Amino acid sequence: MENFQENLNNENSLNDFHEEIKNIQLKEEEKKQDKANPDLMSIDPDDLNERDMEMWQWYKDLSPDNITKSDLFRIREYVYSIKNGNSSRNGYFSFLSDKVMGIWGKRELQNNKKSS
Repeated sequence: MENFQENLNNENSLNDFHEEIKNIQLKEEEKKQDKANPDLMSIDPDDLNERDMEMWQWYKDLSPDNITKSDLFRIREYVYSIKNGNSSRNGYFSFLSDKVMGIWGKRELQNNKKSS
């Protein structure tokens, strides 16, 4: 009986160990995702140069209600300049273009629903 209890404890320990490994792997995967899709609101403004700071402030206030076509051109020009290395966070904001296009798309959908 004692041997059975010892085997059971070993099995539970092994299960705990596997569970712990899974948790570590999940956390590592989350870190990779965070780096791939950074949250703009979590940026430390002290890390930004003047132009990046201006874009960060501008982007925080964007919504489907206030975005314009000129905003789309602004973000395209900004992303292009990042690709040429004119940013303190080289490449960090390149995901903005998709986000702005998504906001623009939501606004267009809202406008289409209102006009129907």
